[in-house]
Amino acid sequence: MRVLPILALLASACGGDSSKGDDETGLVDDCGACSTTQICVMVFADETTASCQAIPDECGSEASCTDDACAVAMFEACPEGGFNTGCSDTFPPTVISCNP
Repeated sequence: MRVLPILALLASACGGDSSKGDDETGLVDDCGACSTTQICVMVFADETTASCQAIPDECGSEASCTDDACAVAMFEACPEGGFNTGCSDTFPPTVISCNP
């Protein structure tokens, strides 16, 4: 019977938060979880991860790979020591690929 209270506690701790803003970051299963006001940062390392991050201020309201200042700001979301990066803004959200 102790399992039920523990499960209830875990469920309440993991519940959704309707006040969560689009500027918050976090690991997601895939880029489809990111909104159109976020970029998706994919890191291809020993384990591939994806995270949603706010569009950098340098980009304004649209994350464009062809705007040099915007692209540089988005690539700053990659871990240090990366040797290869990529950017795709064909469909929202814009995806930044990082290969450390």
